[in-house]
Amino acid sequence: MLLAKYESTLEEDKELMESPELSGRNYLALLHRSNQKEILHSQLFLLNVIESILKKIKQGVPLRVAYLVGGDEIEDSRAKKEFVMARVRLRKYLQELEYYQREVVFGQKLYKEDE
Repeated sequence: MLLAKYESTLEEDKELMESPELSGRNYLALLHRSNQKEILHSQLFLLNVIESILKKIKQGVPLRVAYLVGGDEIEDSRAKKEFVMARVRLRKYLQELEYYQREVVFGQKLYKEDE
């Protein structure tokens, strides 16, 4: 995993950035590294969301239902909000998935302009 290549965690980097003895150059290096880690964390979260939705689809739940009910297992309100935002970010991917699922697998036209 890409996060394993880093010796410190994101939280440790943020603590180091608050140090008054840190030089400007080291601060910028830490800022860059922490930004990379935040991007990786964000991408991992998106993968977890899409995995949750795809598992429901594999169980036979229609895609639109799986999209709407995903994240029920999350109790933390902040995490639930992040889950909803991730679904929004994945909406185009899921729309294309639904389109190709119907078009290729079932031979159905999904949108009028497809006819």
